[in-house]
Amino acid sequence: MKLTKDESRILSVALYESMHQLNDSMYSQTKDESLSRFKKLEALFNKLDSAGEDNRRNGRTSLNSFSDTLKRYTK
Repeated sequence: MKLTKDESRILSVALYESMHQLNDSMYSQTKDESLSRFKKLEALFNKLDSAGEDNRRNGRTSLNSFSDTLKRYTK
């Protein structure tokens, strides 16, 4: 499945906001398991975040805030 840049950006923000809750909600027997899981979530966040970068929208008049991304996506 391919994601658009806007979809990747929205998912990366959602994951970033909930990474700690996701990791804390899963049972871990050791601290290493928890740390390993968090590192995997962080790698996924970085992957989504870099896929969501759109250099065409880095101009002075471009609308590239997260709220603009949501407006574009839901339109």
